[in-house]
Amino acid sequence: MGSPARDWRHHLPRPGRGPPEHGCNLEGPPEHRVSVSDSHFATVGTRGPVGRRLRIARPTCTNPRDWAAWMRRQSAGTGLTAVVPPPAAPSAWGERRSNFSYHNPVRRLALLLAVTILSLLALEGILRVGFADRFHVRSEARNLVYDFDPELGWFPEPGSERTMTGSRSFHVQHNSRGFRDPEPGPKTRPRLAVLGDSYVWGFDAEAEERFTTRLQERMPGWEVLNLGVSGYGTDQALLLLEEHIDFYEPDVVFLVFTEQNDRIDNTHNRVYEHYYKPYFIEAAGEFELRGTPVPTPLPYLQRQYPWLSKSTLATALVDAWIRIRNPAVEVPDRSEQLVVAVRDLAHARGAGFAFGIEGQHPDWPWADLAREHRIPAVHLNTPHRYPEFGGHWTPEGHEIVAERIYELLQRRGWIATPSP
Repeated sequence: MGSPARDWRHHLPRPGRGPPEHGCNLEGPPEHRVSVSDSHFATVGTRGPVGRRLRIARPTCTNPRDWAAWMRRQSAGTGLTAVVPPPAAPSAWGERRSNFSYHNPVRRLALLLAVTILSLLALEGILRVGFADRFHVRSEARNLVYDFDPELGWFPEPGSERTMTGSRSFHVQHNSRGFRDPEPGPKTRPRLAVLGDSYVWGFDAEAEERFTTRLQERMPGWEVLNLGVSGYGTDQALLLLEEHIDFYEPDVVFLVFTEQNDRIDNTHNRVYEHYYKPYFIEAAGEFELRGTPVPTPLPYLQRQYPWLSKSTLATALVDAWIRIRNPAVEVPDRSEQLVVAVRDLAHARGAGFAFGIEGQHPDWPWADLAREHRIPAVHLNTPHRYPEFGGHWTPEGHEIVAERIYELLQRRGWIATPSP
C-alpha cells in the first residue's frame, strides 16, 4: 500500500479546489469517530495484527497535505496504517436522497399503498371498459319488488308497490302475504289456487288483465287466488304450496308449467345468472330437498350495500367469492315427478288438481303423463304474446287462457255448466 498521502489523494478532488486555509480540527465531532479493526480492511484500508484496534477521530481538514500529516502522526508507533477519507460535504441531491430513505418503513409503506391504489384504479377502468355487461345486474321483478328468501330464493315484498316497464308499463302491488292479489279474508266460498311463474304473476299485464281475473269474472261463486311468483320453477312452486296451502285451504290447485324454462329451473341451483334457489334430488325413490338455506345472491347484496354497485371491481370480487363458495349444481330433469308431487300435496289436503302447459311449441309432450296419472290438463299455447321480455301473454292471450282453463274446470265437473 502506498503512502497515506497518496492513498488520500485517491479519495479527494484535484488539489486547489478547497479553501486557502490550512490546518485540521483534530477534535472532530463524535459521529465522525470510527473503530478501525482487522475486520474492516476492505472498507477503511487498515493493516495490522489481528485484533488490534485504532480509535480515530476524523478531523476537518482544508488541505490534503494537512490530512496526510495528521494520519502519519496518528499511526506512528502503532504498526498500523489507516487511510480514512474525511467526510465530504453532501450535495443538495445527496440531502434529498438521504431524506427519502427506502429503508424507512413508513415511506416504504406509503410507496406500497400508492402503487396498490394506482393498480386497483387501473383494474377498475379495465373492467368497466371491457366487462361492464358481464357484471351488470339487470333491473327486473326479482330485484325491484322481490326480496331475498332463504327457503325459496326470492319472494315478493309484502305490501310492495311499483310501476314496472317491460314491453309496456304496468302497475304492480302485492298484498300483505306477498302475492299480487287482493287482500285475503276468511274463506266464504270454494277457492281455486293458481301456481306458476311470471305468466301467472302477470308480467307485462295489469292486474285486471290477467287470466286469473278473467276466471274470477266467469266464476262468481268461487274465489280465484293468484299465487304466481316470477321466475319460479316447479320445485319452488311445490315448496310455496307447502307453506301456504293450510292458510288458503284451496279446493282446487291449478299449476301452470312453462315449457320453455321450467325444465331448466328444475335442474339447476343457480338461474338467471345470479340467483340461487333450492332444488330436489331423488334418493331411494323419494325427493330430498337440497340447497337450503339459499345463499344470498349478488343483486340482493347490492340492495343491502349500495356502494357495491358503484364499483365494477368490487362487484367482480364479490361475485367471484359467491360463485366459489356456492358452485353451480345441475341435477337430472324430474319435472314430471315434480308435477305429480304437487298433485299429491293437493290431494293430501283434500283439493283437486289440474295443470296447463304454456309452450311456444305446437306439440304437447305431457299427454302420456296426464293419461298415466289421470291428471286433467290443458294446453295454453297462444300466438297472442309480446315479442320481447320472455314472450308473455298480451291481454288477448290472457283472455284465451282463461277460457281454456274455464272449459277444463267445467269438463272436470268442479264448476257447474251454466244452463242454456
